[in-house]
Amino acid sequence: MLVVMFVGVMMLPIITTALRILSSFAMYDPSIGDMLSMEKLKRELILAYDIDLVSNKLTFKIGEDDHVLMYDGSRLYLTPGYQLFLDDVESLSFIKEDDEIYLEYLKAQKEFKVRLR
Repeated sequence: MLVVMFVGVMMLPIITTALRILSSFAMYDPSIGDMLSMEKLKRELILAYDIDLVSNKLTFKIGEDDHVLMYDGSRLYLTPGYQLFLDDVESLSFIKEDDEIYLEYLKAQKEFKVRLR
């Protein structure tokens, strides 16, 4: 009986550490990755000019290259190539207010509004 109690006491720190790690997984917020993607997108748009937008597409130029930021289905991506910025988006639209461009989207039943430029 003493051996079982000794082993139980020795395993107590391991069990508490494991529970702490599991609770940190439960607190993970996927919107953090989206915020990082939006910051990267803002950097892409710093040098952009000839910006034109419709509700689900933003076209612009950087240097001599034409770029299209497009919402298609559930993804926001940049072409040429395929650079993914948002995934699993329920709805998305670009909005121009004054001289600023905003991105409004709905993801996981939460609404977000991000100033892009």
